Amino acid sequence: MTRRPSLLHNMQVQRDFADLLSPHFALNGIVPRCLEHATTLDHIMDFIHLRALDYLFLMLHQMIRNLVSYNQSHPDFPMLSDQLEAYVPCYLIFCLIWCFSRDGKWSIGTR
Repeated sequence: MTRRPSLLHNMQVQRDFADLLSPHFALNGIVPRCLEHATTLDHIMDFIHLRALDYLFLMLHQMIRNLVSYNQSHPDFPMLSDQLEAYVPCYLIFCLIWCFSRDGKWSIGTR
C-alpha cells in the first residue's frame, strides 16, 4: 500500500512555494515591475490592476494545487525542493505573461 503525503507535508509545500515567490512580490520585484509595464501596453479592454492581480493569484493557487496533487499521486517520489525551486520561477513567468497581457492587442508582440 502506498503512503499518501500528510497534511503537514502539503503545508510545507505551500510554505516553500510562498518563500520562493515572496522576493518577486517585493517593491522592486518582478511582479510590481511587470504590473507597471502592463499598464503601458495597448489593451483591448481597460487594464485594471485588481483584475490582473486577481487572475495572477488564481493561477498561483492552481500551481499550488498542481504541486499538492502531484505529490499525492506520486508518494514514492514527490517533488523535491530543488525541483520546486526550478519549477516555481518558470511558472511565475508564464502566469505574468498570461495575466498581464492576456487582453493585449496582437501587435504588441510584433513591435
